[in-house]
Amino acid sequence: MSRTRSLLLPGATALAVLALTLAAPGPARAQLKLPRPSPKAALEQTIGLTDLRITYSRPGVKGRVIWGELVPYDKVWRTGANEATTIALSSDVKVNGHPLKAGTYSLHTIPTKNDWTVIFNTEADQWGSYAYNDSADALRIKVSPQPHEFTEWMQFSFPAMSVEKATIALDWEKLRIPFEIEVNTIEQALASARAAMAALEPDNHTTAFRSASFAFQNNVAPAEARQWVDKSIAIKETWLNLRLKADMLAKEGKRAEAIEFAQRAIEGDGGRIANGAGSAGQAAHGEQHAFNVGVVNDCAGGALLALACILHGLLRGAFCNADALQAHGEARSVHHRKHTRHALVLLADEEADRAGLVAIDHGAGGRGIDAELVLDRVRAHVVACAVG
Repeated sequence: MSRTRSLLLPGATALAVLALTLAAPGPARAQLKLPRPSPKAALEQTIGLTDLRITYSRPGVKGRVIWGELVPYDKVWRTGANEATTIALSSDVKVNGHPLKAGTYSLHTIPTKNDWTVIFNTEADQWGSYAYNDSADALRIKVSPQPHEFTEWMQFSFPAMSVEKATIALDWEKLRIPFEIEVNTIEQALASARAAMAALEPDNHTTAFRSASFAFQNNVAPAEARQWVDKSIAIKETWLNLRLKADMLAKEGKRAEAIEFAQRAIEGDGGRIANGAGSAGQAAHGEQHAFNVGVVNDCAGGALLALACILHGLLRGAFCNADALQAHGEARSVHHRKHTRHALVLLADEEADRAGLVAIDHGAGGRGIDAELVLDRVRAHVVACAVG
């Protein structure tokens, strides 16, 4: 018995030593990292309220014949190199008019000499298109390729965008493959506004104003927009919510009420447009005189002169002389009356607004001027003119 044990012990010891040897940590192995011939890339874009991300690899032309040779016609292609290209959508969309649910998809294509097929496949994690299975397709669309300037490295881009839709383009060699993504921004934003209003804090006039302004500017939910702006005004009267109320009333044809709210907006918030040009009292005094000229004298001419005066005063640090402005307005009142409609169109035009903001920002040079408020005050004055 003891002899058997003595014969086994060396073997057991050897096994134990072997186990310890295998378990003992060895030298750390360095990971080999080399650059990919087709580097990885990602493109992110928010369209309205929908987030979109395309992850792909970028092969180069490198002097090769691409279409029909490197990328064969009439066969499924990974739309890039290495892993299959993927596209992630944070909300439901339409692709060239066809519905596609939120999610992450592998993006395959079938190139041909004519129309291409673009495929959104629910199996997102794939190497190339080798394991592609058409039974997992969520959507297929037909796309007509377009001639395009030479692009050495394949790339995706968004050449056209708005808050409601965007064009996605795949460019490589001398082709562009575009398709359109449509989103439900208005519906999403309106749902967000309704949720925010349902949970509105008692002192939060800003959220109520923003919700009402969005609905009004996009011509949706007019009844709710009126309730929301009234709520904002009830919490706290501001230049913005009074002006929005005037806009709403003017659109409904309630001329007298629109004028009342526009005048309250003009008179009730003076002095805030120029915290960098003189004292607050000086700003309020000069601004109010400028607008009074528009009210007392010719309306459209006065509005134009008030705008010119405010811009001049803000950019130079002092407001126009009220008496000189009034005399100038009276002298030109006949001329301005002839062009009232044209003047109102100019003042209401968004491009003119943007140009004015650029001019203010450029001339103000960091003086702390609230450029948006300047233009808002002029727009409210125009509302009073237009309905008066």
